[in-house]
Amino acid sequence: MSALRRRVRGIFAHRGVLQAGEPVERRQKGGVRGTESVQAGALAIRCRRDGIAGTTGRRPPAVCLKEDIGNGPRLRPLSISGEARCLEIGGLVKLSLVDWPGEVVAVVFTRGCNFRCPWCHNRNLVEPALFPPALPEAEVLSYLAARRRVLTGVVVSGGEPTLQESLVSFLARLKEMGYAVKLDTNGSQPRVLRNLLDKGLVDRVAVDYKVPLAEYPTRLGWPAPGAVRQSLGLVMSHGCGEVRTTIVPGIHSPEVLRRMVRESKIDLRMYRLQPFRPGSCLDPAYDGYPTVSREHVAALEAALRNDAVEGADV
Repeated sequence: MSALRRRVRGIFAHRGVLQAGEPVERRQKGGVRGTESVQAGALAIRCRRDGIAGTTGRRPPAVCLKEDIGNGPRLRPLSISGEARCLEIGGLVKLSLVDWPGEVVAVVFTRGCNFRCPWCHNRNLVEPALFPPALPEAEVLSYLAARRRVLTGVVVSGGEPTLQESLVSFLARLKEMGYAVKLDTNGSQPRVLRNLLDKGLVDRVAVDYKVPLAEYPTRLGWPAPGAVRQSLGLVMSHGCGEVRTTIVPGIHSPEVLRRMVRESKIDLRMYRLQPFRPGSCLDPAYDGYPTVSREHVAALEAALRNDAVEGADV
């Protein structure tokens, strides 16, 4: 067992935190009852909330408008009243040891995305009709403030976090608490990403590089792949994170990966491949695709490294 895992387990034992799979009923604001359970490597929340805004303290749902900012359309969340909204939080993993290796983190998931990746397994954060009830930002921040002795960082994922107009203020609150912050993004908003990096609001960035740039409009419904190229360049020039590709059967052959590396000048030291796993995909047809093995992913990574060592034009 690693020193990090021993430390976390010791903290849990000292504080009486649940062991894996042990449920506990808790009383939330307004008398709404929810359930928490510890799963392997992560503490996940499963909350049942009623739909009465006055009971849960939730604000009215967002109205999402398209706005052209020069790099293609984005979603601009507005409240019904026209006031600036809090972060649209669709989910929270209270503790994870896998989302940021070496850190003990919580993971905040935002609602809404401007891509339509058919193999996406977070469809409930993509399609507005499937959105879960929003978690109040104040409650999430209160939880994070109380867990500073246990957690070392916070990962903000989605959906697509950079579409949220309140992202800067939310990340600023996390930094005020002393947290390291990691951002998961599809790279569609390079201006937002540059602003976050310049302000020192993120310590690590993971950009998902889906397919060759020319295929973004047809496969993902995103008309401005040049914006993704800019975000990839930002992350590599800052040396602050990683570029990730999910290997999907029938799409990501060795030749396709070589083309992706070449066209965006990817630094292989920052490039990570991850396996596709079917289940709850945005396009149900992909639920019938086979799971990609880690051995296959490792073989693809080795092939890219060998190309680089041999001086091939990958």
